[in-house]
Amino acid sequence: MQIDVVLNGARTPIARSAFVALLENSVASDRVPFTRALERAEISFADLKSLARVGDIPYSLFFAPLPLVDAQIKAKSKKLLQGLTKQTFSLNSRETVELCDIELIVKDLLRKQELLKKNDDTLGNNRIVGLLRRPDTSAEGDAEELLGALELTQAALRSARNKSAALELIIARLEANQVLVSQSVNNFMPQRLQGVKFSGITVKDRKVPYIFLAGGEHGDFQEPLGRRVFTLTLMSVLVARGIFAPVTYDGRSAGSDVRREYDVVGEMLMPEAEMKRTDIGSLGAMKEAADLFKVTPTAMVVRSLRLGMVGRDLAHTHMEELAHEYTNREQPPMRQPKPVNAIRKYNGREFSRQDARCPRLWQAVRASVLPRGMPQQPQALPDRRVQRSAPLSDFSYLIDSNALSKLTQEQRASDFFRENCRVPNEVLFEARWFPDIEGLRGNEFPTTGSVLEILIEVMKTVPIDDTTLVDLYANRGNADPLIVACAVDGMRANEWQLFGPTWVVVTNDTAVQAKVEEFGVEVLTSAEFAVVLGI
Repeated sequence: MQIDVVLNGARTPIARSAFVALLENSVASDRVPFTRALERAEISFADLKSLARVGDIPYSLFFAPLPLVDAQIKAKSKKLLQGLTKQTFSLNSRETVELCDIELIVKDLLRKQELLKKNDDTLGNNRIVGLLRRPDTSAEGDAEELLGALELTQAALRSARNKSAALELIIARLEANQVLVSQSVNNFMPQRLQGVKFSGITVKDRKVPYIFLAGGEHGDFQEPLGRRVFTLTLMSVLVARGIFAPVTYDGRSAGSDVRREYDVVGEMLMPEAEMKRTDIGSLGAMKEAADLFKVTPTAMVVRSLRLGMVGRDLAHTHMEELAHEYTNREQPPMRQPKPVNAIRKYNGREFSRQDARCPRLWQAVRASVLPRGMPQQPQALPDRRVQRSAPLSDFSYLIDSNALSKLTQEQRASDFFRENCRVPNEVLFEARWFPDIEGLRGNEFPTTGSVLEILIEVMKTVPIDDTTLVDLYANRGNADPLIVACAVDGMRANEWQLFGPTWVVVTNDTAVQAKVEEFGVEVLTSAEFAVVLGI
């Protein structure tokens, strides 16, 4: 079965199975164009590109054979699962988290981990990871060991000004020990978390593990700040236990199947010895105790029940009243954070801090905001200069992203460039931040139905184990296969002409060079093309 990609009236059939495989487990699976395409067996090229961008998918893969698509999906899943297990860590909860629900966030945190390790050679192995892999004989012993390693005291937590200050204190001690903390801020992270009920994620790394704290409602009627204090403490215990997974928990449950990690968190935040000396004789006293220990009143009720300080019936009555109060509370207006603060909150304070000890990291961070395929330095490549026996005007040049970025604005505005160079549509998209982008649009090599037909030919030649030309995990490979298809399309359009121009691709990408030459098209590097320009 197939789905037709419609572009200016031309129809290019692609495999329905590849289309579904790429999108059904992505964040774009709930978008209307996806479901409509399945119903109608057709989709516009504009909608296909939109779905691909939402799902972080190189759209060239939709034109690839199914074996290549399957191989790319498996490779992506393998890399994602290097950072966490596929199974959800559930504490008193039946909620589960699908990998596609959090895929873009996990990928982003994995990239941040690699960026930190690459640019900070002072990082050593993390002493928190696996600290509690062999648990103590008691939850109290585990709590003391983890608090000691973090250099965090229960007295410091209780003396914090409020729950927000307690949360910041825990974050500060975790990040001081190379455990980075990212917090959910919709519109300032790679994907929105809509309809996904989970508490957070622990992402594995032996040097810089990441904790991601999810926001939003969790259905257990707990005020957000106190719940986040408990959640962050729980995930620090999981890192110490060597458990890396999406995390869900129901803060209202205290069944007999409560896991050891819950009691360790209880001992860290609400130690039994202190609880025994605390007045919890009424719901009001419970609330005061919750403020003292910087947790939610519900967490205080559950902890009291676990310690046998209240009966199950009274605990249930208290939690029903707390749920009623929470449901009928006056909700404060939502405030949009300043972008700089939102980005720092999502990245984590330690990642965001410009540390003088490691200037290379921040050079890399600044470089990472450039569009993909725009390296800052040209690669040293062999001389592939075209041997000309005809005037320069007999050549038409297709400019790749990495080559376009090497040209000065003056070179891009030259008469020679305007008359003899073409820029594929996808390269223009990657160059949308250029100051002269409007002028460059006049040099567009448009994507047409014939280009998409040739793109299918190009993708058939990509080995299934090769990720140099297209890489689903890295979302790399929109412009690269497309420029090959554009070059072949231009070359074939000249076949009926006796003296048509020779098409030349200008690129510094070795994978693109190899594929272009495989299809009989000539190649120049950006340095060689600069000589041709003579400017």
